[in-house]
Amino acid sequence: MYFDKYKLLEALKESINANALKNASNKLKNDEDVVLAAIENDGLALEFASKELKNNKDVVLAAVRKNGLALEFASAELRNDKKVVLAAVKNRGYSLQFASAELRNDKKVVLAAVSENGSALEFASAELTNDKDVVLAAVKKSSYALQFASDELKNDRDLILAAVKIDANILKFIPETFKNDKYFMLAAVRENGYALQFASEKLKNDIDIVLAAVKKDGYALRYASEELRDDKDVVLAAVKNDGFALKFGSERLQSNKDVVLAAVKETGSSINYASDNLFQYHPGLAHIIFEMKELPANLEKFASLPTEYFKEGNEEILEFALDIAKISLKALPATKETNVYKRKIFDIIKNTIDSKKKEIADAAIKQKEDEEDAIKNREEFDKEVDDFFKNIR
Repeated sequence: MYFDKYKLLEALKESINANALKNASNKLKNDEDVVLAAIENDGLALEFASKELKNNKDVVLAAVRKNGLALEFASAELRNDKKVVLAAVKNRGYSLQFASAELRNDKKVVLAAVSENGSALEFASAELTNDKDVVLAAVKKSSYALQFASDELKNDRDLILAAVKIDANILKFIPETFKNDKYFMLAAVRENGYALQFASEKLKNDIDIVLAAVKKDGYALRYASEELRDDKDVVLAAVKNDGFALKFGSERLQSNKDVVLAAVKETGSSINYASDNLFQYHPGLAHIIFEMKELPANLEKFASLPTEYFKEGNEEILEFALDIAKISLKALPATKETNVYKRKIFDIIKNTIDSKKKEIADAAIKQKEDEEDAIKNREEFDKEVDDFFKNIR
């Protein structure tokens, strides 16, 4: 136990908690200099101050400004002092629980508390848990605060929709009837696509609601029904908003060129969620795309592959590869080294496509020439036949 003021002050300088004051004599616990020194280290040291200093406004203000929860140890008189309580709740909103009933019904005090910690709404008066301004301020800070709102406000559509815009998780605390209300959930997902996770199973299979959700937040596709994750229009809308939504499309659509290309255009690395099935009939293309998944680590290896390596697949498939290449390579950091490889990879695929086009064009020309020769030969044959019949008449 400490009896010497100066030894205690030295101990308090070295201490980071309230233990030194706890072990002080009653005389030193009533010494304002000593208690303020203790509070400077730890506001909760107010617990060990004398009854007289717990009623000292300057001492208590110093304590609650250091740690709002020190309000618990203030005198009843100061727990009803608006200046003290405001200082406490601004520091720790949760300290509202230690304020007087009168101040827990003070809108300014409660707004300050919930603005620091939304869950402080739990300790507000019944009147203020039914106040829209207070409840909205609370849920802005924490969606979980809605559980402490009045039943009336938990059923207030406008308030809930305003809160959903901030955090879809507030829907955890609303009545179940809302979650199966199409018009409410449609409005909710238009504010925040992730609200879809709280819709009823029936509405997770409603194309109007799911489309609205994924257009707002593509990743919300993860909460759609299995049936709608296999709907091309829905998945296209999702990946155009967030390429990574491809992860939640059905395997059939992860193999769809239109869907995959749309995803990669939005987010290059979403190619990682394309299905192997997309390339199963084009092994050369499979190497092109899946080597790209390892970019930039495999840039040098990829760029060193011979041109012949890329010649499997038809023109349409190679055009798809080129589109993927453009998008994937563009996303890489523009360093001198990567630029060399990027250009080489792009040229390999582009030249392969040009070569394919030339083969097709040459084949078309040859076919046309063959057809023209056939016509010419036919005409010559017909003339010979005519001449033959003229000569025998």
